[in-house]
Amino acid sequence: MASLETRTGLAPVASDEPIRTQRDDLLGRARLADLIAVQAVSPAPDAGLVIALTGPWGVGKTSVLNLVEESLRAHEHALAIRFNPWLSSGADLLPARFLMTLASEFTRLGAPTSVVDAVTDYAASLSDPAAFGDGQPRGVAAAAAQVALSSEAGTRITESPRDRLARHLRPYPGRFVVFIDDVDRLEPEQLRAVIRLVKLIGDLPRITYVLAFSRERVEAALRAGDDADVGRGYMEKIVQIEHHLGATASDRLLALTLTELRAALRAITDLDDDVLDSDELVTDGVGALLTSLRQGRRWVNAATGAVWLRGDDIAVEDLLALEALRVCEPDVHGRLPAIADALTGNRAGRFDRASATAQQDWQRVQDVLAIAQNPAATRTVLAELFPAARRLLEPAFTEAVERTWRFTAPEQGEARVADPALLELYLSGN
Repeated sequence: MASLETRTGLAPVASDEPIRTQRDDLLGRARLADLIAVQAVSPAPDAGLVIALTGPWGVGKTSVLNLVEESLRAHEHALAIRFNPWLSSGADLLPARFLMTLASEFTRLGAPTSVVDAVTDYAASLSDPAAFGDGQPRGVAAAAAQVALSSEAGTRITESPRDRLARHLRPYPGRFVVFIDDVDRLEPEQLRAVIRLVKLIGDLPRITYVLAFSRERVEAALRAGDDADVGRGYMEKIVQIEHHLGATASDRLLALTLTELRAALRAITDLDDDVLDSDELVTDGVGALLTSLRQGRRWVNAATGAVWLRGDDIAVEDLLALEALRVCEPDVHGRLPAIADALTGNRAGRFDRASATAQQDWQRVQDVLAIAQNPAATRTVLAELFPAARRLLEPAFTEAVERTWRFTAPEQGEARVADPALLELYLSGN
């Protein structure tokens, strides 16, 4: 890699905020958003519907919800409502606060007064802090008691607040689509309260719920003891339609991220296009580490800062790889000082050696690899950064590892962090 000089100005920080319109859709999610919008408004008037958008953190669920809301504007009588359970002061008060949010939104959207009043009355019936004390909403328990008393007395059962709300919703010529995002980021007690809430009112007519969450995290919060099937079964009773948002194809993700990286590096360095467009700028291991556009943009920000700080001293490709470890494998990056002597083969005291045998060095490196979230990609990145330590990165310790436990210094002028002096410079300055 050619030497460079950094400029005084910094590139704009890459934002990982969710997108809001289809014109910003770089990952081709608009078609999925259109499908969810159509499904959200399709049930019969008497039916409720719960749609789940699942996927790991950072994969873009909030962006898809924003696109669904945009798509709903094309559907007559489709009314979008956002509910944020994070604002609730306690799990017990969540049902009443949710219904009061609906009442406020119904008023804003011009729903009939009868609907708003019915929602308010239902909220009042659930406002008791002990509403979920026995796992059932107080309104349900009260209704059951009323049925028993009326049966004994031979009298007519009075309409419950929930039934009254359902009766007023049925003739309304529209569909309310309620979005609840980041369900999996709630505390377990709040998360369970949200799921019980959706189960309680999920079948109210004219209302569709679109929930966004990591299935694994929600099921873990709902499970009983060690039985994971309990949480899964509970969700399957509530959710009628599920869409899973997987990771973006790695080649497409890398292409989008590299476009932003190259623009940022052009703003702060004198690297020419031949270097910036080189296949050697970003190694295979770095590409394998990145799993989401959000992660890619965090890497661009971190890497741009590192190049601006140390690009005059250390090879840019090494800085990019090290910052990819920092963003994607922070635990591994944090342990680099502990294995720096093994990775560089330093014997001269720049790094204090904790061991002096090949097997001990191999074990220390393996212990660090064991905490990696993506061990294969992490192993590749370390091998690319420290070629002479590749034997220590092998999964098994063999005679070949011990026999080749010899280190050669990097070629002069390359400014690679395989040189212990430059690795120390990076670790001390970042």
